[in-house]
Amino acid sequence: MNPFEKSNSALPSNNVYNEKTLIESPKSYTPPPSPPALSPLPPPSIQASHPPPSMKPSQTEPCEKPVHGTQRPSPIRLGMRVWQLLAALGAFAFQAGASPYAMRPMPFSENMALVYFVYALFWISFTWSLFEIYVYLTRLRGRGGKVKRIIAFAVDAILAALMGVGVCYEIALYKCPPGQYDGWCDFFNTGLFFGVSLFSTYILTALWDLFGGLTCIRQEIQEP
Repeated sequence: MNPFEKSNSALPSNNVYNEKTLIESPKSYTPPPSPPALSPLPPPSIQASHPPPSMKPSQTEPCEKPVHGTQRPSPIRLGMRVWQLLAALGAFAFQAGASPYAMRPMPFSENMALVYFVYALFWISFTWSLFEIYVYLTRLRGRGGKVKRIIAFAVDAILAALMGVGVCYEIALYKCPPGQYDGWCDFFNTGLFFGVSLFSTYILTALWDLFGGLTCIRQEIQEP
């Protein structure tokens, strides 16, 4: 036996794992238990028949309720009101100024009541047109609402009817050819032209109010 082998066997072994440890199988590793699986939450039920208040469709306002600053007036309608204002002023000025221009009294003095009736209509028309223009200007600046359809239709229809009666009676009773009575007829017929145009525009505005009101009523009926 080699003496070096004996001396080496007497020395302590530096291997931590001896042959027995290497031969033995390592201990089995048991992993920690996994957490329980979370069950998925059921989806929230949405009831279509009862939507939340935020999902309800917004209710439209009635047509006649004024909405400040959101609705602009129609320029065509505003132009018609301006023409009615000028036509009423022109009709009165030319018919009332015929006698001073011709320097002679009215040749149809037996029917003066009709003349005063038409003069009163001209001034009422002037006042109504001026008020409508004021309403439109305030709407342009977003500080007011429009006149109710029923009121506008009633005033326009009454003025159209009365203006038609007055102008038609003037045409039928006052036979005044151009150039007659030292130019009196020229002034009077010019005023009559403005009166006819005033009557025509009031028919148009009354129809405008009527169809606008019917449209609002139809929209309110069709609302759910």
